[in-house]
Amino acid sequence: GAANDWLALAMVDGYAFSESWASLIFAMFLAIMTFVRLLSARLRMHWSSENILRVLLAGGSVGLGLVAFAPHPALALAGVALWAAGAALIFPTGGSALSNEPAMTAARMSVLVSINYIAVLVGPPLLGMIAEDFGYHRALLFLVPPVTLGIYLARYVREDTLESGSVVPVAHTRQEKAA
Repeated sequence: GAANDWLALAMVDGYAFSESWASLIFAMFLAIMTFVRLLSARLRMHWSSENILRVLLAGGSVGLGLVAFAPHPALALAGVALWAAGAALIFPTGGSALSNEPAMTAARMSVLVSINYIAVLVGPPLLGMIAEDFGYHRALLFLVPPVTLGIYLARYVREDTLESGSVVPVAHTRQEKAA
């Protein structure tokens, strides 16, 4: 959601891109997200959802840092690409993981969608207020903590969780594997 509202402005404000170039950069962001989503099935053939999410979210955090503090516009563009890849699979993978237990699918999905709506409604005005003091591109740095939290939470999107249809506590499975 933040890219929809602020990416083009951040590119104009922080890196002196023209409005038309900033629109193309936003289109690049969307194209990269789409490409990563289309590539996700192939990625899953080789790596677990947990590892894919961790790597992509880590890249997204680095990308947001580059968008906020890149010393050169080319590095900011690399940051946009990393951010887009990092954001691509959060909602689809989360929704997939939450819908594995049929009895709880509706309740879990309603929580995910509610969190998404709250983020969409609260995030942009908050970033706008921050941007007034720090600039649009620097305000995007405030997205790094939630993305970093996502790296930690990715541990709950695991293969045994996805395949069994029920959530298995991480500590419980670690003890079983050790035995």
